[in-house]
Amino acid sequence: MINTTPFVTNPFLYSRVPYDVLKDFEPISLLSTSPVILAVHPSLPVRSVRELLQLAKSKPGALNYASAGVGTNHHIAGELFNFLGKVDIVAVQFKGGGPR
Repeated sequence: MINTTPFVTNPFLYSRVPYDVLKDFEPISLLSTSPVILAVHPSLPVRSVRELLQLAKSKPGALNYASAGVGTNHHIAGELFNFLGKVDIVAVQFKGGGPR
């Protein structure tokens, strides 16, 4: 089986999943990595992560970020950014990552 982030994060997001990641499966190899980038629209008055955090702290819940769906690496990365930055940027959940 080849799988991605939701396979591992789903047990933490949902009360019931039909498997135990640690007991039912044995990892044998890392096949790839998935980069996540942080980008802002040019109209936003920030030019650094520090400035983005300052803006987000001054306007809790007013900024949004796109996610390819609940539990995806984009969603988890965005929530980690919120947690570590102590900000409230709201996830807008889309149905997938778009065409490739």
